[in-house]
Amino acid sequence: MKIALISDIHGNNEALSAVLEAIAAEGCDHIVCLGDVATLGPQPRQVLENLRQVRADFIMGNHDAALLHPRMLAQYRIAAPLKPDIQWCLDQLDPQEISFLEEFDDCRQLELAPSQKLLAYHGSPRSNIENVYPDAPVQSLREIFSSFSVQFMAGGHTHIQMLRNFDGRWLINPGSVGQPFHHTPEEGGVPRLLNHAEWAVLSIKKSSVAVELKRTYYDINRYCQIIEDSTLPVKDWLLRQYV
Repeated sequence: MKIALISDIHGNNEALSAVLEAIAAEGCDHIVCLGDVATLGPQPRQVLENLRQVRADFIMGNHDAALLHPRMLAQYRIAAPLKPDIQWCLDQLDPQEISFLEEFDDCRQLELAPSQKLLAYHGSPRSNIENVYPDAPVQSLREIFSSFSVQFMAGGHTHIQMLRNFDGRWLINPGSVGQPFHHTPEEGGVPRLLNHAEWAVLSIKKSSVAVELKRTYYDINRYCQIIEDSTLPVKDWLLRQYV
């Protein structure tokens, strides 16, 4: 059995389509989507159409929650330059697409193998706006995860790929499908975006589980042209971030 982990698609259907092709080629049986699917990119409807056709578990990201509660943008840590995109994205979506987002879970546990479970969340199990960085102190990780007796923990939100051994367990971030970061930006800083899509795969065989981080390349020039041709409010800001 193989499970694909994807996260932070952010309205980039060019990247999502390439990743879904790679997932199929990998022979994955199931997908876990860790949230932030539609906002900040020019293709929210195409992304949701693609996602509604796959067999997956969906986790609620802070941007997904912001679409459902647009008066609570500050609580969901939507930066001021990005706020116009929330309303733009909402204007693109129909009631069925909003209902699809409402079905996302805050957190979910999945059985991988006997005595092997995966905990899926967006930022952390306690908040979809909490960052779990690769260099997080062990004590802070223990505070976040001590109440969960699982061997594998997977979240997104930071847009930084990570595979870390933590107290004999695996902490996974598949990175971002639509907007992977070159590095963790300084507080209040602007991210640089990489020219590929990121995801991960868990391979389960009997009682053994292997984790592999993936990168999939797609036509970034075509995607930037789609951004340029769109009415996305943040398009100029977004185009400046690509490496």
